Amino acid sequence: MNKEEIQKELADTDECMGAVMNCPNAVKIVAIENKFQPWKHGAWSHCRFCPTCLRKSQSFTPSEEEIRLCHPWDASLVAKLKEARKERRKYLYECLSQVKAFETETANSAWWREYDAYLSTQMWKGKRAQVIARCKNICEGCLSAAVYNVHHLTYANLGDELLFQLVGLCKACHDKCHDRTNTKNLPT
Repeated sequence: MNKEEIQKELADTDECMGAVMNCPNAVKIVAIENKFQPWKHGAWSHCRFCPTCLRKSQSFTPSEEEIRLCHPWDASLVAKLKEARKERRKYLYECLSQVKAFETETANSAWWREYDAYLSTQMWKGKRAQVIARCKNICEGCLSAAVYNVHHLTYANLGDELLFQLVGLCKACHDKCHDRTNTKNLPT
């Protein structure tokens, strides 16, 4: 199942928008035993039922034709259908998550291949040498160790970087820049 098929099925099994009284899918009429004042409103009340979102409308007075075509309300069957739809949607969301993760992983691996190829070009080697010369081979993070990496502050214009977007860093400072476990500096 591909991403479009999953999204279509999720859309098809979504609840209808708006009140069920206005729902174009609420065409089935169901008869529900009236336990609230049957002496006043009769033994049965009638509602429209939407088989898509599995909701019923408020009671209304049906025509004779509608009464003949109505079905008895089975609350346990509807509860089972709702649970089955819930489980199916949960499964579809898991599939969609896996598809998106695969797409992201594929895009990331392609990006890394392009990035690694760029780092082996003469253009990059020249920029790297210029940054190391600018900082006199002293880490711009701690100002005490030798430069180990030239770090990109942004990848927005990778391959056409401006030199101020690159900094020379020692291994410890470069590792600190890429530390994903350091949550102190995350935006709030």
